[in-house]
Amino acid sequence: MKKTMRIFVLAVAMMLALCCSAQAITQSEIQGVWDVDVKELLISQGLEAADVEALLAIVDMSMTIEFTADQKMIMKTDAAGEVSTEEYAYTLTGDYIVADSMRSTLKRTGNELTMKDPDGTTIVMTLHGAGAAPVAPAADNGIVGVWDIDIMAVMKMSGAS
Repeated sequence: MKKTMRIFVLAVAMMLALCCSAQAITQSEIQGVWDVDVKELLISQGLEAADVEALLAIVDMSMTIEFTADQKMIMKTDAAGEVSTEEYAYTLTGDYIVADSMRSTLKRTGNELTMKDPDGTTIVMTLHGAGAAPVAPAADNGIVGVWDIDIMAVMKMSGAS
């Protein structure tokens, strides 16, 4: 009985390990340009919501983070027309991203990616252009998406001149 129980416990532990590793975030899930929710970022850094709204009303500010295929994280911040760029090498380990010796958790839900630093700073990002069309599945052969139609070509194919 003890031997059977040990085998059962070992099998359950192996299945849990496989499930956890299967849910690890992958390069293809984060690759691309992400728009940062600047308001949420500033609030997570300890600023009051009213102060953040007042600041953003005065200064036009936007931020993007790009994750490249060669594992570079490029952060671009545009504040009142002045653009600054920072670049870091990163690695993915399970549900963590390690960049510039900081290990942050990553979670993707649909077109939203959340990165949380150990100090509590939370960066909520939306896939750039995600508002226009849903993200295509990985096995789409490159044709799934929104396409512009040449109306003149359609009319010619239907016999209209």
